Amino acid sequence: MKAITLTNPAGQVKEFTNVDFFAYKKQVSETKVFKAWASENNVCGTYKHNNEERLNTSVVEKFLELKGYTWEENNKHENRG
Repeated sequence: MKAITLTNPAGQVKEFTNVDFFAYKKQVSETKVFKAWASENNVCGTYKHNNEERLNTSVVEKFLELKGYTWEENNKHENRG
């Protein structure tokens, strides 16, 4: 699994798996600050598809970028052979 390195505006770094980073973005989408920003910008953090709620990851990622967060996908492969 790829690891994601997230850096917050203060320079603190945290490592996530893909699954954990998705869960983090879901948490962000549920915050009051995100919901206010989404409303002001006429965007949605979630949407319904076939009666199933889906996370609009691109909107959440845009919000994180605007707040000063950066992340990097790290391919951590061991050289074998």
